Amino acid sequence: MNLTRRARFYGQAIQEISRAEGLNGTAVTVQRGARFVSMGVRLADPRQIDKALKLAEPLAAATGRSVVIARRERGLILYQFQLDGAFWQDYTRADLETAIGVGLAEGKRQIDYSFKPPHTLVAGTTGSGKTETVRSMLVALFETYSPDELQAVILDLKGKFGEFANVSHLHGWPIARSDAEMNRALAFVNSQIKQREQVSNFSARRFLFVVDEAEAIFSTNARLAIGEALVKRGREVRIHGLFASQEPHKHQFGKRMFKQINNRWVGWVDQPLSSYHITGRGGIECHNLTSEGDFVHLAAGKEYDRLQVALPTQSDFDR
Repeated sequence: MNLTRRARFYGQAIQEISRAEGLNGTAVTVQRGARFVSMGVRLADPRQIDKALKLAEPLAAATGRSVVIARRERGLILYQFQLDGAFWQDYTRADLETAIGVGLAEGKRQIDYSFKPPHTLVAGTTGSGKTETVRSMLVALFETYSPDELQAVILDLKGKFGEFANVSHLHGWPIARSDAEMNRALAFVNSQIKQREQVSNFSARRFLFVVDEAEAIFSTNARLAIGEALVKRGREVRIHGLFASQEPHKHQFGKRMFKQINNRWVGWVDQPLSSYHITGRGGIECHNLTSEGDFVHLAAGKEYDRLQVALPTQSDFDR
C-alpha cells in the first residue's frame, strides 16, 4: 500500500471510529512527517476534545499501527500515525532552508533554534539522538552568529564534541574534559555573570555555555550554585545555557536548575511518567517517539512541534 492509499485508509478509520463513539468532525488537513502521517480533524462540538483524544489506541488497533499519537493544536485534533520504517525520511542540514534551523516538522516546515526562552534543554534516553541534536544546534549557531556576536564554552564529559575544538567562537578556550578544566570554565561563566551585572551590560555579545551530561557535571554544591546563577540571572546579561541530559528531572540538577530551563527539545524517553516530568505537560507521549532524531520542541506557553532533527555531516564540520 503506497503512502496516499495509507492516508485514505487512516482517514476512513478516523471517520468510522469517531462515528461509533458519537463524535462528529471534519478532516481538514493531511500532512507528511518524517516518520508519520498527521491528520487534522475539526470537531463539530469542541466540548468533545477529551473524548476525541482517547481514540489514539482504538485507531492504532484498527489500522495496525504500533503507535498513534493524538494531540490538540490550533483548534484541531491531530492524529499522528507512525509509518513503517520503509517510509521513514531522514534529513541532514543540507535539507534546511537557513542555517539557524535544527530540523523539519510536518510538511518539511523548518524549526529554528532561538534564544527565547534563553536556556535550552536537550533530553532523551540512549538512542534518542540527543548528542546529534546538540551537534546540529551548535552548527546552526556557529554558522548564524559570528565570533564577535557569540562566544561559547563547551563542557564535554565523554568527548562527543571534538569537531568543534578549533571553532573561532571558542576564542582559544579548550573544550573542557577534565575536572580542572570544567571548574575553570564554570568559574569563568560565574565571573562573566557578575561582571556584566556590575556594569549593567545588557547588550554584550551572547555567551553560550554548553554542558553535556548535565546531571553528572552539576553534582556538587559549588557547581550547582554557579548553574543556578546562570539559569536565574543569565538571561538579563545575554548569557545562555545549552544543557543535554538523559534524566533532567532527577538528581540535584533536576531539583535546583531544571525548572528554570523552558526551551526544551525532547526525544524518545523510557516511559510515560518520564515524558510528563521532562516536558511538564501531559499527552505529549515522548515515550512513543521513534528515537534517532525524532524529537518534540516546546517552549513555555506555546504549542509544541514534532520534528526530525537535521543531522550534521562532515561537510558541516569542515565548513
